[in-house]
Amino acid sequence: MMMKKMRCFFLLGLTIASISGLRAQAAPTKDEVSEMQAVSLLEIYPNPTSSYLNIEQQQFDGSISQLRITDLSGHMVYQIQEKFTQLSIFVGNWQKGVYMVFFRQGNKEVMKKIVVQ
Repeated sequence: MMMKKMRCFFLLGLTIASISGLRAQAAPTKDEVSEMQAVSLLEIYPNPTSSYLNIEQQQFDGSISQLRITDLSGHMVYQIQEKFTQLSIFVGNWQKGVYMVFFRQGNKEVMKKIVVQ
């Protein structure tokens, strides 16, 4: 009798684990989608950096792109609006700290953090 109860509990545990596993593979959250878009649209390296920041578009569609970099207080430190596939920006004279990169191409938008050392 005791053995049957243990089996039921064990099987129930498997069922719960299976359901939990399905939840872990559910649709990505909004933040995860943004990060996936960021990875597929834009590559920024090296990060952190102390001299040059390289930015490459991974899916250039020939349209004008907008790139804006701000410090954490919202002050714009760099902006460009033109057709580009690759940029190299000198950041050696920027204050050390965290900056936000905002990128837009058509209806796609990406936001990433960079660190200047």
